[in-house]
Amino acid sequence: GNLLLGTAGKVAVLRGSNSTIWGSEAVGGVVDASTRTERGLRGCTAYGARATLFASAAAGAGHDEEFFGLTGSWYETDGFSAAASGTEADGSQQFALGTTAFVNLTPSLELFAHGNFAEGEVEIDGFPAPTYVLADTDDTQKTTRYWGDVGLAYYGNDLTLRAAYSRSDTERANRNGAGAETFASDGSSERVSLRGEYRLLGGLALAFGGDHEWTAFETSFDAAAETEISGAYAQVGWVMGRLAGRAGGRVDDHEQFGTNVSFGGDVSYGLGSGWRLRASVGEGLEAPTLYQLLSFYGNTQLEPEESTSYDLGVHKVQRGTGLHLALTGFRRNSDNLIGFGFTADRPSGVYLNTARARAQGIEAEAGIDLAPGLRLAGTYAYVDAEDRTSGLELARRPNHFGTLYA
Repeated sequence: GNLLLGTAGKVAVLRGSNSTIWGSEAVGGVVDASTRTERGLRGCTAYGARATLFASAAAGAGHDEEFFGLTGSWYETDGFSAAASGTEADGSQQFALGTTAFVNLTPSLELFAHGNFAEGEVEIDGFPAPTYVLADTDDTQKTTRYWGDVGLAYYGNDLTLRAAYSRSDTERANRNGAGAETFASDGSSERVSLRGEYRLLGGLALAFGGDHEWTAFETSFDAAAETEISGAYAQVGWVMGRLAGRAGGRVDDHEQFGTNVSFGGDVSYGLGSGWRLRASVGEGLEAPTLYQLLSFYGNTQLEPEESTSYDLGVHKVQRGTGLHLALTGFRRNSDNLIGFGFTADRPSGVYLNTARARAQGIEAEAGIDLAPGLRLAGTYAYVDAEDRTSGLELARRPNHFGTLYA
């Protein structure tokens, strides 16, 4: 919600549980956003329904030895009422800046840094007296966020290393129509990390790394609190002809929830004529956040989420080029899935664990180049997501989902 596309060069969505490489929060998937870099100057504007305006610009100067880039984005929209029965439009606006820089200290050693800032305000609907149901109000929420990192990258013949320190801070303030503050929060995280890859011999490679993260939060109604988690992983990858595979494990140690070990692996085989068969299994772990544990809606009895994902699929050539076809079957089993609900003793709402949950289904993809510069493609997924304790469907999970684009 705080990332405008003008500051991102690429966004990759990785499905399934994958804590081995990505850490303790990769319980259901990972969204990996890469910083946008441009040489020279580029800009764009877009205007659409509900007086929606988006503008972005990016500039950069440098070469292979050094580079500095700057991005800026502006987004605003009149919006529509968040309350189904409402008539007052709830608009929003946001301004964002991003920077990236690197310099080669030696032919194999790079110093890099990224910095980002975003500030936005959104009009929200509330629960006014006397009915306390969602309805039009003049409430607003302002969010200010900054995040960035600095580090060193080493590129050797057989060894690559990347060490970094990063920090993120998010402040929010809610105000009513009279401008009085009704709620405020401040959350932050700091992380030191090391990632590396070593080519052992032939098609055999070892990926490894570790990190330590400190998180903290406080709100208008909740005292400041903090926690920390450490993790380390190793993964072996092997490529031999048409066969490729990886397998690895990770150890995480959380200040409140102790030590956990997770594993993951995948294998694929080229069938010829551009077809490839693939399969994977992965485990994930996510500890409750400080807000889920200690806020007004918190629950100190929450347990960490744990998940195991399986998938089996086949695809023809790569997505985005030529004739692409893919079919995948998947299943994810989750224990202690963290959700939000209402109970007799917590009518305002509380975070709760779902003891056992399962999401399974199939996904199909197809794409074809109709003419030079013109491509038609689409995806379709069927998902069956169930609370295995009650037998009810999990909330906010569509059974059918599809996208068609040209």
